[in-house]
Amino acid sequence: MGRRLAVHSTCVLVAVFAIAACGGSGSEGSVPDTFVNDISRTWFEEGKPKHTFNFIPESSGDVSTTAFTGNETAFDGDFDLEGRFTGRQISFSRVASPSQKTEGTFLDRNTMQLTTPTGEIRLTRPDPT
Repeated sequence: MGRRLAVHSTCVLVAVFAIAACGGSGSEGSVPDTFVNDISRTWFEEGKPKHTFNFIPESSGDVSTTAFTGNETAFDGDFDLEGRFTGRQISFSRVASPSQKTEGTFLDRNTMQLTTPTGEIRLTRPDPT
């Protein structure tokens, strides 16, 4: 009986340590963000196809983080942009108004939800595949 209890206790301890090493309860904070994207190409505001954004990343191809420049064509003119994305988070501003940031999240490779100085917008781009 003693040996059986020792084997059982050892198996339970190994299972507990394995769960702890893998992030425990599977909480969202325990899973690293492996999102990568190539943000180049033209993005359009959903419902307003003439409001466009073009991003020129410093690092090309699918990357998890990069700084970028670009431009926005809006109803009130054309604006140079600069910003950065890391994982699913993106932020940028018009060069002429750096304090007015636009920030948001990639919902998937071809969709981002943004909070701009004037409200919420969603950008999409055609899937290249």
